[in-house]
Amino acid sequence: LPPGPAWLDADDLLDGLSQELARIEAQAIALIAEGDPSTTAQLLADWERVAGLPEPCMAGVTLTDAQRRQALVIKLTHTGAASPVFFVNLALAAGYTVTVSEFLPGQPYTWQVNIPLAYTSITPFRVSVNRVGDRLRMWGNQQIECLMNTHKPAHTLVIFAYA
Repeated sequence: LPPGPAWLDADDLLDGLSQELARIEAQAIALIAEGDPSTTAQLLADWERVAGLPEPCMAGVTLTDAQRRQALVIKLTHTGAASPVFFVNLALAAGYTVTVSEFLPGQPYTWQVNIPLAYTSITPFRVSVNRVGDRLRMWGNQQIECLMNTHKPAHTLVIFAYA
């Protein structure tokens, strides 16, 4: 600082300014991680908007931030394919271990995703919630079903088997 009586009590002023500058610098450093969809936190909603997420079939499903980042990375990095290996790897990237069965030659456009019960949510019939005609028990995994249906070839039919 320059010499003089005006700067005798400048330590408090500079201390206050330095804290704000340190906060801005830390925010700038944190912004580097925001440029990568797999590590983003503050810009996660913006990344999702750019990638067209969440998928329409996932409306109403609450995902953790880690699951949202995972879906974002899958959406931005997958190249697409129609082989069983592609769908097994797609599920693996989403955190699921599944197998795929094909029904060739009898049903060439139908295939099945075999999902372990560990990934399955079971919803029983409730008198106060459900109504006549609803199933007595429903099971499934909306996230994996949506993922497969979104990326499957349009001319195919996928069946989900929970075992």
